Amino acid sequence: MRVEFPFFEAQKEKYEAAKEANDPTKMAKASLDLLARSTNRRVRSGQVFRLETAHQGSKQEARKLSAAVQWYPQAEGIRVEVTVVDANFSINPKGLNQGSSVCLFFSPSGFDDMRTRINIAPSGAEDAPIIQAEGVESTKASWKRTSDGYHITATVPYASIKGYRKGWTFMPVDAMVNSKSPEGRCALVGGATGQPGPGQTTRYYLKLVK
Repeated sequence: MRVEFPFFEAQKEKYEAAKEANDPTKMAKASLDLLARSTNRRVRSGQVFRLETAHQGSKQEARKLSAAVQWYPQAEGIRVEVTVVDANFSINPKGLNQGSSVCLFFSPSGFDDMRTRINIAPSGAEDAPIIQAEGVESTKASWKRTSDGYHITATVPYASIKGYRKGWTFMPVDAMVNSKSPEGRCALVGGATGQPGPGQTTRYYLKLVK
């Protein structure tokens, strides 16, 4: 999945200039042009996408961790199903990324300032896993333990996704799965490189098709 770097930077420059000028019409145009031209890998409703890019941890430990993600755009929000195989299942409530957990990412504009991140840890009652998210209190999730890991179902209302636009066609999304191995944190992401969270450009997100 790729958005050509010069094009991304050009659209980002237009977007930032429109934002500085408080011109939402031009901001929306820069975003829509970016999404229309993006050649990033597309994922459709229900399509299984496997997280295979190592973000952190050794290759040996990464082989003990895997995840399959499915996004389902619905009338009021996006349901996400994540099936995780985790040989080092454990929870760290003080730092969810340092134990078994899943991070979901949404960026309707395709730009870094419009990014929503939701961390979910398979802990506690099955209908009430630990959820950490800024301003996304209405996210609903459940989880269940499996023989080799766990499964998480989460529904994120559109109203909770920063920068959401009604009538969208494409939405940049990504996911990350974490685990604590004997060597330390291990993490896999869906994007082409690096971590899809703060510090990593949305240029590498997947392109969810409504």
